[in-house]
Formats: sequence, C-alpha cells, structure tokens
Amino acid sequence: MEYLANPFNHSVNTPHSDGISRVLNMVSLNLFYYILFAISIKLEDIRKEEDVLEGSDYIKEVPDMVFENVFDDETVDVKEKKDLISLLDINSLERNYILYYIFKKRESFYNGESDINTYTYYKKVVNDWRNIYFVDDNMSFTMSLDESLENDYQIVIDNIICDANIAHVRFLSWLYYSGIYSYLMNNQEIKKTVLNDMNNKKLLTGNLFLKYHFYLIEMENKENKDIIEEESNTANISANTEKENQSQSQLEIQEINNEEDMNTDDLVEESVNADGDNGEIDNEDDNESDNEDDNESENEDDNESENEDDNEDELNNRPISEDISELHEKTFASKLLTTVRNITIRTLVGTWNIIKEEAVELFHPLLD
Repeated sequence: MEYLANPFNHSVNTPHSDGISRVLNMVSLNLFYYILFAISIKLEDIRKEEDVLEGSDYIKEVPDMVFENVFDDETVDVKEKKDLISLLDINSLERNYILYYIFKKRESFYNGESDINTYTYYKKVVNDWRNIYFVDDNMSFTMSLDESLENDYQIVIDNIICDANIAHVRFLSWLYYSGIYSYLMNNQEIKKTVLNDMNNKKLLTGNLFLKYHFYLIEMENKENKDIIEEESNTANISANTEKENQSQSQLEIQEINNEEDMNTDDLVEESVNADGDNGEIDNEDDNESDNEDDNESENEDDNESENEDDNEDELNNRPISEDISELHEKTFASKLLTTVRNITIRTLVGTWNIIKEEAVELFHPLLD
C-alpha cells in the first residue's frame, strides 16, 4: 500500500498535465486568431485590387508611345536614359520608392489632364501588350522589373553598356512615356512621405537604409538653403523698395522745384511782356503822374508853410502858468528825495542784518 500511495512513484501515479494542456490550448487559440487576421488582411488587399481594376474604365486609350523603346528614342536626353538605367539596380532607392508607390500603395499620378491610378494603368498596359503583341505566344513577363529574369538585351548609351531583359526595357519605357517617372521624381514631398512609410515598416535595410538617411540630410540642407535664399531675396526686395521710395520722393521734390521755377519764370515773362506791351502807355502815365506829383508837392509846401505860421500864432497866444526852469527844479528835488529815502532804507536794513548776525555769533556758545 505504501508503494501505491507514494506520490513520487511515476509508474503508478502519472504527473498532472493540466498546465501543459492549458498552454497548448492558448497557443493553438492564438495561432487560430493570427491565421484569421492574416486571411482578413489578404482579402482586404484583394478587395482593394478589385476596386482599383473596376475603376479603370476612365483610361480610355493608352498612347502608342508607351509601347516604344525609350532607349532607341534620340529625342530623349542622355541623362534621363542613364537615370532610367539606374532603376535596374536592386539597391537603388528610387527603384524601391517607385515600385512601392505603384504596386503597394497603388496611388495615382497627374498626367496633365486628370489623376490616373498607377496600378490600374500598369494592368491595362500589360493586358494590351498581351492582347496585341503576344496573341499566339503566351508570355508571362511582358513588362516587369523582376531582377530574376534572364538578361537577353543590351542597352547602349555612349560608352555605357548595360545588360537587361526586354521586359525591363518595356517597363522603363512605360514609366517614362506615361509621365509617372517624372511625376514621382519631381514631387519631393510624395517621395519623402513614401520613404518614411517604408522606413516605418522596416522595408529599408542595409544600403537602402543608409541611402534613405543621406536623402533626408540632402533634403534638409536643400530646405535650409531655400530658406536662406528666400530671406536674402526678401531683404533685397525690401532694400530695393526702400531705394525706389527714396528715389521717387526725390523725383517728386525735384518735380515740385521744377514746377515752382517754371511758375516763377512764367511770372517774370508775363511781367516783362506786360511791361513791353504797355511801355508807351506807362511812359505817358509816368509823365502825367510826374506833373501831378510836382503840382501836389507845390501845394503841400504851401500848406506846410501855412500850418507852421498857424502853430506859431497859437503858441504865442496860449497862456503858460509855470516857468519851465521852475518845473525842472521841482522834478530834480523830488527825485533827490526819493533817492535819499531808498539809500536810508537800504542802509538801515543792511545794518540790522549785520547786527543780527553778529549777535547770533556772539551768543551762539551760550545757546548751545
């Protein structure tokens, strides 16, 4: 009985397995929910793809230029051809940016007339390639940048030779002629947003991660340079405006002065002309006025002599009550009395002040 009752005897008493079962149940339940979540994400992507494809009716016709070889087009700049070739490098930041924008985000671009979805445009061009050029030949890769494709074509630009696949050439030609390439490369805000999204999702690793940070530094330097140039332009504009205002004010002052000079000149000319025109009349008037003045002066002299005689007679007939000498003596005496009084008052006041000061000095020790 002791043998059977021994809890450490595993041959009889098997260990309790409730904890292990609970852990396995939790793991299987989490795995089940994860599978459901992954399926729902996939279904959502499929639904978005179907919605995009359903909305492709507005692309009525694809231009024939899209189906040409951009590297054989002599009108395309050599630098642009070299930039397109750089997209064949799997470590190209622009390559990953463009492919992510078209196939993952499936955003639109503006072709000069309307917004067109990039992924829808790609699917339509691929279908046209298959329906028009490969009716009898069932080709799977008519237009692609897949790096695993075998190189069967050479791109020659000046002294540069690049091995590629014909599907790569078609894809790059479509990018260029459709306007997607120039749209995405010229819109730095879109590029920066997409690259930030890719970095947040840990899609940029290794060399791509370093190139991404170099791109951010370059953009920051460019923004600072633009700010400095804008500030300098603003300062130059303000300085030029101030100079223009000063020059305009000087011109206004000069115009005012010129107008005043012209007015004075006109007045002088008018006066001269008036004098010239009325010269004879003025001479006659002057002669008449001279004669009248002579007559008036003679009359005035006669009147003055008559008035002087009348004044003398009036003075002789007027009675004088006081003698002039006595009047001068009285005036002198009154002035003398006033002066003596003032001197006496000032002397008394000064003497009193001196006495008071001396008394204060004399009794000062006693008062302390």
